[in-house]
Amino acid sequence: MFSLLKKVWLVFVLACFTSTVTGQYDDDSPVTLLSPEVLKNLPVYTDVEDALRDANMVYKLDLSNRGMADFPREVFKMPELSVLILNGNLIREIPSEIKKLKKLQVVSLTRNRLNKLPPEFYQLTNLVELNLNYNRIETISSDIGYLSKLRWLKLAHNRLDSLPEDIGFLPELEELTLNDNRLPEVFEAIYGLSKLRVLPLNNNRITIFRGGIADLQNLEELYLENNFISSLPEDIGELQNLKRLIIDNNELTDLNSNIGYLKNLEYLSVRNNKIKNFPDLGECVSLQTIDASDNLIEDVAGDMNALVSLEAFFLDSSKMKIIPETMLQVQKKGVLITGLKNPVDFDGIEAEISDSISPYFYQSLMKKYLKNSEFLNAEEYKHLYYGYVFQETYKPNKNLGLEYAFYEALSHNFTGEVRKFGKKIIRDDFFNIKIIYHLYKSYEGTKKTEHYLIWKHKYYGLIEAIKASGDGQTIKSAYKVINTRDEQALLKQMGLKIRTQSLLNNKFDILMLKPNELGISMFYFDVRKPMEKLAERL
Repeated sequence: MFSLLKKVWLVFVLACFTSTVTGQYDDDSPVTLLSPEVLKNLPVYTDVEDALRDANMVYKLDLSNRGMADFPREVFKMPELSVLILNGNLIREIPSEIKKLKKLQVVSLTRNRLNKLPPEFYQLTNLVELNLNYNRIETISSDIGYLSKLRWLKLAHNRLDSLPEDIGFLPELEELTLNDNRLPEVFEAIYGLSKLRVLPLNNNRITIFRGGIADLQNLEELYLENNFISSLPEDIGELQNLKRLIIDNNELTDLNSNIGYLKNLEYLSVRNNKIKNFPDLGECVSLQTIDASDNLIEDVAGDMNALVSLEAFFLDSSKMKIIPETMLQVQKKGVLITGLKNPVDFDGIEAEISDSISPYFYQSLMKKYLKNSEFLNAEEYKHLYYGYVFQETYKPNKNLGLEYAFYEALSHNFTGEVRKFGKKIIRDDFFNIKIIYHLYKSYEGTKKTEHYLIWKHKYYGLIEAIKASGDGQTIKSAYKVINTRDEQALLKQMGLKIRTQSLLNNKFDILMLKPNELGISMFYFDVRKPMEKLAERL
């Protein structure tokens, strides 16, 4: 594989960038290791025959996806081997001779059929990374503690139901991947991993989560979704470097208020639990996203203005009857809040928007909306959207000639034209949610962050106003829309598609839906306002 010149160069480089360590098993003979920088730039052999021709110069070997049922014994003739990748094969066991490869630093055997590691494997004391994801491993030996240089240990998608105490004696470990196993608890041995940064424990059978986790002071990411956890330990609030905490689909009825002390937390997700009262998170000054959808939340404590980094708070399916004032305040600062139920009283809205001293006086609201320089809150969007039915310019299903040009530009990805035509349409058709959606998307990922946030906020503000009007499950709780095209806009946002559609008594649209992940079969839409207006024009 190598020319003579390349071999000479390689020998020179290796002489300059190696380190010598002493073995821990059998004898104390020194072992010379390559630095990660050198390993990164060395070639990878992918053919056994080529590798055997240069056996003493093989440092990296990748024999993934070869359908091999047996471990390739040829590797034992490669004394310098440092990286061995055998992913996606059918290997059931590793030979005891593996101990000969003392220079191995990286071993990856994902997607094989291993159910255990031989005792000799734990003599590979120079291992830095071990990836055994997607196997059938049932136990890990207490000898794991000998692999003291490990920084990454990946054991996801196996059959582990326990962990040895010695797993806590890996002083360099930064990532321990244990998701999709059969673990019944968060084992306290893990708390000994002082350098641990990432800990996925999702998709296990965890019911027990004891205190002591505060010892993991370097932990940045903790994943606990899809377990059976009913409470969190008190000292979880002491994880001062924690940035991501995900506890979806558990049995929580209360969220430990000590989470509010996590000053570096950026993302918190507690979807699909049984939480009723959401605690004060006032000291979480780095928190950007909270997802508390699909709970039983009746109240949110604390002053949300203290969450100075907050961008989005998802509360879909909440049971809140009153929207806290601080929630309305942060919405005006651009925070996206979804899932608030806010029944529509057309008589009350008409009175409010007609009162010149009301905060919802229509002319003032429309001026702010069209100005594109400030955000509106949920109450303002509700009065703006539903109050439009009382304006002279209200014409549902208006068809502007510009829409053809807009969608033509969209089909050819002419971003500049999309924005130009889209903004012209909105000046006349103020609440065309489909157009607003495409304007928001046209700025996504660009440097024009201010425009992106404005149009995104308009889109979600209008969508959430509709979602807050009901739940669409019965005629009584039908979603209220002022334009039938808004039905499609809402379904798109929810990832749903129509199977059939019918009109009941000229008042309610009944939409039968195609099979979907949400398990929703149909929605009711209250279309009385647009139908009444259309009848006037006949």
